[in-house]
Amino acid sequence: MSDIRKAHDNYTTQTILKRIQEESDRTGESYETIKQSTDRIKSSLNTQNDISETLNSSKRQLFFMKITANAEDLFFKSGLLFYVLVILYIIVSRTIVSWFFSY
Repeated sequence: MSDIRKAHDNYTTQTILKRIQEESDRTGESYETIKQSTDRIKSSLNTQNDISETLNSSKRQLFFMKITANAEDLFFKSGLLFYVLVILYIIVSRTIVSWFFSY
């Protein structure tokens, strides 16, 4: 994790803890109860972020797999077309040469 990200997380955590303390003072609820609830929410958000990152990487991998499969299919078809054209060229050229020499 980069230093900027760590500093941002640290600042965010301190801000959250400060707000928890303010909320605790205002509502009279236990500081620990609010902190535990906030920690659960934060871990849930981290889990959601991890799932999103995993899905994005899976989408990228699937995209590249599709491109690779399409490239292989295109390569096969172009090779097949090349061989068909070569065979047609041989047939046509032999026919023209035989016509030329038949007269």
